[in-house]
Amino acid sequence: MSNRSILIIAIAYSVLTFTLNNVLGTAIGELLMQLSYLALFVGLLGLMCHVIKFSIDLSICERRGRKGIE
Repeated sequence: MSNRSILIIAIAYSVLTFTLNNVLGTAIGELLMQLSYLALFVGLLGLMCHVIKFSIDLSICERRGRKGIE
């Protein structure tokens, strides 16, 4: 998928979630909001794992004399 397709899907999802949750107040809107919060949590957790892995790789690289991160 191209970046444009992903952006269009994300915008459509956010509009659908906003409409169903805030405007109409349906249970489906609440479910979509919970999925959004779960996706945010998983994304932040993944970001933290990547930062920690990068810092560990960097410290190992510095100990080996800057031969490169493998």
